[in-house]
Amino acid sequence: MPLNTVDLFTYGIALLIVGGVFWWVLSQWVPEGGLKAPYKYAAYRSGLTRRESVPATLLALLVFVPVIVKGDSLSGLGVGIAGGLYIGGLYIAAIAVANRPRDEYIEKAGGDPDELTSEGANVIAGEAKVPEDELPLESPVSGDPAVCYVASVAQFKSRPMRSSGTYFITSYEVETRPFEVDGPFGTAEVDPEGAWVSLVSGSPTDVEPNVEGAFTGGAAETEFIVEAGEPIPQEFREADVFEPLPLTTDGRAERELRFKETTIAPGESVVVAGEAEQGDSFGSTVLRCTAPGTFIAKGTFEDVAESLSKATGRNLAVGGGLALFGGISLVWMAIP
Repeated sequence: MPLNTVDLFTYGIALLIVGGVFWWVLSQWVPEGGLKAPYKYAAYRSGLTRRESVPATLLALLVFVPVIVKGDSLSGLGVGIAGGLYIGGLYIAAIAVANRPRDEYIEKAGGDPDELTSEGANVIAGEAKVPEDELPLESPVSGDPAVCYVASVAQFKSRPMRSSGTYFITSYEVETRPFEVDGPFGTAEVDPEGAWVSLVSGSPTDVEPNVEGAFTGGAAETEFIVEAGEPIPQEFREADVFEPLPLTTDGRAERELRFKETTIAPGESVVVAGEAEQGDSFGSTVLRCTAPGTFIAKGTFEDVAESLSKATGRNLAVGGGLALFGGISLVWMAIP
């Protein structure tokens, strides 16, 4: 039986009430910042922006069409399976669409990391280097020198009426500083302003999905754990990236905390895609990362190019196939 206007209005009001109660209960359980930060960080690591996520979200709302058209005569399990395939496929396809400009930028630049032109699109690969007379970044967890880093904190929160709990990433920060890259092409200066930065070796698009990892910020090169009741190091309390922290009056952790960090350190392999232009000194070349598709990625050129290729071609095929199958199933269910 299809739903009429009164049914839709009634269900809509009920959904708002139930959703509001659910959101309030969730906000009491999840640490401050834990409702948004995990998803924002997961989106950043996968390369997603609002340009891809908003259209995908709007298309995902079409799962309600069969329910509106046929109402109670539908199988809840069938709609759930078809809707899950459809929404999951849209998400995977959105990652492919988001990373396509980066894969295309490699092709646009000629795909040769051993050459550097004086202007235009370039992709170079080599060792990261701190410019002379410049100081590197100090990574906030290990204190080691870096040219780029991402740092985050995940807080443990017990589940209501259960002895177990979950870690939620509550804040993160990606920090960069101008650096140089040494390679077969010579030395190039890099202005990282505006670049998408991938600090997972190769690319975050090549990381297997992990629900727990999405909440905690995933695996990291450096991790420092502070148990509940232990004092939190002063440098962590003063670092803006880790706010807000659950602190007692004497600077101890109210719950277990995981401080995480991944860096591009001087001497490590890095790939930079950017627009070349003349530097301040004679004969120097600067790569700027403000154009669409530019990026900085940790790893060798082969790893980065391969993972970006997977993230576009493979993800688009898999995501498009799942979304198409799920969408056709939903349409079939909606046909009177």
